[in-house]
Amino acid sequence: MNILTAFEVLASQNPSKTAVADENCRISFAELRTAAACLGAAIRNRQAAGGPVGVLVHRGAETVT
Repeated sequence: MNILTAFEVLASQNPSKTAVADENCRISFAELRTAAACLGAAIRNRQAAGGPVGVLVHRGAETVT
């Protein structure tokens, strides 16, 4: 099982459980799954045929939503 499949299984089984948290916020598996799908779609729409993608973000739970 790859990490994407493992995440999908975990998110499906535990949608309301906390996936990511810091001192400022808490994000459920359902919220993380939605945010990941949106980011993936945005990258696919802007990226040519399967090339590598670099992502630079600030650390923190808010970054993933």
